[in-house]
Amino acid sequence: MVLLKIKKFLIDEKAIQFNFKTNWNSLIKPMLYDNDLQDAIDEGVKQFAINETGSHDGIKWNSGDAPYELGRGPLNNQVAIEGELSWYQPWGNCHWIAPFTKRIGERLYPYLHWDILYGDIHTVSIGRNNETGSIMVVMDINYFSKYDVLDSINMVRYGTREKDIKRRNEIISRRRE
Repeated sequence: MVLLKIKKFLIDEKAIQFNFKTNWNSLIKPMLYDNDLQDAIDEGVKQFAINETGSHDGIKWNSGDAPYELGRGPLNNQVAIEGELSWYQPWGNCHWIAPFTKRIGERLYPYLHWDILYGDIHTVSIGRNNETGSIMVVMDINYFSKYDVLDSINMVRYGTREKDIKRRNEIISRRRE
């Protein structure tokens, strides 16, 4: 699995934030039960979520278990339906679901180079132009409906969105005065 700690990436002016909700039934649902996608989920859980006891926060993982259960959803009364988008949204644990979204990206956009862009706070899958290396597609399964491309990248990079970065910089600037 390729993991990239963000340094500098060009974001193409035509870059898109993949809309999981709009594309779920037509593009993603038909491929959900392929072993390849389940393997990607298992790979992500093993790499990011499972501790030395084979569990995550006391929850034992078995292939085919509900991905959302490893996130904060159950604590917040998240209603998840098997086979639907909510089932694959582990709120607070985007790091380990990224191999799943990367695999979806590889299938839907095979002409792009796919990586996982990770930070301390947030992780997304990115599809990059093979010639320029610029980001063309961002797959952010938890925040696609709230964040644009730049917000998702900034969450990975800084742990916050652009408007929050500006606000933080203003506060720091005032404190230095």
